Amino acid sequence: MVSSVAVLSDIHGVLPALEAVRTEPDAAAADVVVLCGDLAAGPLPRQTLDRLAALGEQAVWVRGNADRALVTSAGVPARLVEDP
Repeated sequence: MVSSVAVLSDIHGVLPALEAVRTEPDAAAADVVVLCGDLAAGPLPRQTLDRLAALGEQAVWVRGNADRALVTSAGVPARLVEDP
């Protein structure tokens, strides 16, 4: 049973911001992390994707328009929601 969900979006490859958010108590305790797109295109795309991919099955990926090629090439696992 899922009791808490964190929703992250528009990270734009800013790894320090992602790390700051992930250390917030509510985000750190989430059972599921929904990643709502525009995650990687920015200053640290690969490092940001690696950090998010480490969430494994905890993550649900909804790719934004800027993420299509990066997420595909990174081989993102887990639950991936395709564009509607």
